[in-house]
Amino acid sequence: MADLSEKNDWAPGLYQLETSDPVLGGPEGVSNLQAKQLGSRTHWLKRKLESLVEKVEQATESVLGTVRIASQVVVSIGTDDRTVVTPKKLATLFPYRGRAVYS
Repeated sequence: MADLSEKNDWAPGLYQLETSDPVLGGPEGVSNLQAKQLGSRTHWLKRKLESLVEKVEQATESVLGTVRIASQVVVSIGTDDRTVVTPKKLATLFPYRGRAVYS
């Protein structure tokens, strides 16, 4: 059994098998046309995604990019400068913030 070849191509549509189509296998067979078109689309999407991932940078205070959300453990330790803290985790760390503690 051989694999169908994939192209880096976005097929504009998917072939619909007709009742009059003969069942023909092989690389150029009409029965494999949909699989080839979907395989090419998948290959095209994978290449696009890989090219986007290469362009993504770690965000800093001066550079736009992506960030990682810190876990509660990382927030508690407080030494990682490459992650961000959500308001919920911050409220867990400082439970009395904004409330009157002493009356």
